[in-house]
Amino acid sequence: MKELPSRQQVLSDFWKNLSKVKLDKLKTVPVMGQEVTIKAGKPYKNSHAHYDSETREIIFDKKMKGKFAVRVLMHELEHAKLKLNGFDYHVSEDEEEQLCVLAESYFEDVVYVLALLQHIGKADG
Repeated sequence: MKELPSRQQVLSDFWKNLSKVKLDKLKTVPVMGQEVTIKAGKPYKNSHAHYDSETREIIFDKKMKGKFAVRVLMHELEHAKLKLNGFDYHVSEDEEEQLCVLAESYFEDVVYVLALLQHIGKADG
């Protein structure tokens, strides 16, 4: 079997492929069995995006693109998950934010593990 790709190489390739992505092409994402709408608009306060639980919308600053836009989207999807399953009632706003940052940090781990599994699958034929 060929040597497994490094984390650095996998993530470099992944982000290079998404370097110009803009969120405005994305309209909905399924979250916890529910459709969450993704749309450009004016996020709350000084944020880059926010999840509105009343409308089930992620509203983002349309100027975002690339790696930053993807990371912000992952973060807001975590807010949506917490709110849609009612977990947000059990934690403070600060704790919810910490949970979303933590979950967002797992994103690159998942990308790398999926790439490794794909590599192993190809090698095994």
